[in-house]
Amino acid sequence: MELPPPVSALEDSPPPSTGEFISQPDSPNPQMFRLLSDTFENVVPRDRTGLGFDGWPAMLNRADAGLEIGKALRVVVSILQYLQGKSLATLVPATKVLADGSRYEPWRLPFGDEQILDFYLDLLAADEIEYDWTSDTLRLICNSCAELDINRERTLAKLKLPVLLNRLKEEEKVDLAIGVLCNLCLDYEPAQVALRANRLFPSIIQMFERRCYNLDFLPQVSLLLDVAIEDFNPELYPNTQAVTIIYQTITIPGVDIETQISLTNIIVTLLKHEQIQTALIRDYKLSIILDLFVFSYTQDATSLEYHSRLNSEQKLYHPVQDPEDEAQFTALRSALSAKLWDMTSLNEFNFKYLPASEFVQRIISWLSIDEQQMQLCACSILRNVASSDQNATDMVMLLKVHWLFISILDNSSSLQVLEELLRLMKNLAVPAANKKELESFEKITLLWSKFESLTLDYAVVSLVRQLLKGCFDNVHRFLRPNTPAENDSYASRLLHLYSNTHDPAIKTEIARTIVEIWRTANGGNNEEVRTQVFHVQKSAREVNLRPDEMVKPVVAMILESENPSLVTEGWFGLALMASSDEWGEAIYNELCEDGAKDVFKAVVSSQDAHSKDRDNARILANRLSKHSTDNPARLDVLRPLVPGGDSYSEVEPS
Repeated sequence: MELPPPVSALEDSPPPSTGEFISQPDSPNPQMFRLLSDTFENVVPRDRTGLGFDGWPAMLNRADAGLEIGKALRVVVSILQYLQGKSLATLVPATKVLADGSRYEPWRLPFGDEQILDFYLDLLAADEIEYDWTSDTLRLICNSCAELDINRERTLAKLKLPVLLNRLKEEEKVDLAIGVLCNLCLDYEPAQVALRANRLFPSIIQMFERRCYNLDFLPQVSLLLDVAIEDFNPELYPNTQAVTIIYQTITIPGVDIETQISLTNIIVTLLKHEQIQTALIRDYKLSIILDLFVFSYTQDATSLEYHSRLNSEQKLYHPVQDPEDEAQFTALRSALSAKLWDMTSLNEFNFKYLPASEFVQRIISWLSIDEQQMQLCACSILRNVASSDQNATDMVMLLKVHWLFISILDNSSSLQVLEELLRLMKNLAVPAANKKELESFEKITLLWSKFESLTLDYAVVSLVRQLLKGCFDNVHRFLRPNTPAENDSYASRLLHLYSNTHDPAIKTEIARTIVEIWRTANGGNNEEVRTQVFHVQKSAREVNLRPDEMVKPVVAMILESENPSLVTEGWFGLALMASSDEWGEAIYNELCEDGAKDVFKAVVSSQDAHSKDRDNARILANRLSKHSTDNPARLDVLRPLVPGGDSYSEVEPS
């Protein structure tokens, strides 16, 4: 994982308003040794101590001039050890001087090599009692670890990580602890592993909950969360607390956009775990994700209550963002939408959120908002809601959700939105009760002429097929003239698309739609079937649809499809279509074309007793022969295909 540079130097003053830590330039020697000498004056004996620091004033003076710095630092360590037992009061200003010195980059490695760092790590580890020098000790450790793996290794070996993480709970020490953690682990894998093992993630979440941190340090905390989340275990943290608290942190006024994006990505990562998803559903907390989605547009936490109310989001305020920031928000919304799709496809969601629930009603209202990603998200979620017939029926018959589709079909220029809406409409069109309500052939078939998109063309044809399935009122409407020009019908638009597309999937779906017309016409009792088939044939004549135009796609599907079920569907459709002399002639002519004739003969003569294809082809041959009694040449071709030579006992195709 590539990470930004760690904190370089932690100062004794508040951080800048940007929230960034600023590295100190390589300034002249800050005269740390002179300040230490002043601090030790009158407290530390100079000679004949036997403690390793005899003649310390001269050593510190030479070091102040840049000479024998290593030796001087060893002497300082000896003095610190002396002060630890004799004068803790003097240890406080000495520690501050050394912490200030640690900001000077050339001294960081010597601090580690000559055991200044070790002394303070031991001091911190030996006693958890707070002293006046604790803050400066943390600052010294923080700065000493900046971009130095050897010092990080030393720190990791001695520092009690739970003690350090506990500092995140203390308002006076939290900023210093953040600095130490950042410099210790952001680009140092061993420290990352160790901190994750010591529950870095819950420690940060608890810090967020207490809100005891300086907001300027939040960018660094978000980087620590990136580290903490890497091996997140939902079994240990299966509730919604983390998502809720991070969301609340994101929406605090003053949080910069980069940090908002970083923290939201943490939520997206949490939502990869089904335990977190089900917890949000169980606790009715899914609205948090919707709020986060809206916040990514408005950047205004105060407006979220307004935008959470039903039908109030049509006037969404979306300030202009920097193009790079907007690109990141766009990617973020796509990720949130994908997670919402995942969650709303779970069984737990269907038990908790019915179409009349506030959550679903709010999603429905998003269809009216002129924001592409919100409409896409709404359509995808509502497709999941409509996965059961009862929900789909309630959405159409009770909530009238389809009324909102009109504006999108008329005005949207987004192919993505239109395609997603058509998929939603297809789900809603499954229950028989919804089909007439959703019939909108005029609007949806016009999309073929408004856009050039294979995926959109396919989505429209697929929806048409679903609307026709089992609903003869829609079949009749589809075949009738739709303009004063009587040769124009929705069916003629369908066949025009067939003749103008080269896409095999679209051609196959059109063929299946034609089969669906005849399947639906043949549904019901004998009298209903006769009446419905008569109306199909009559309507086709009235709009000048030739039988061969509707037969050709079905024959092509049989010959070209590699899917056995589609081949079976094709023979079934042809058997249904062979209902009159006119349609029988059109089918016969198509089957006499090169390639089709041999396939027809082979299927009819198949020895597979369980072949639906053979049974339907024989029914077709029998019906074609019945419609060819006045055509001896055609009968000579068909008679050998009919078992028994004359006629096959009439049964219905299946």
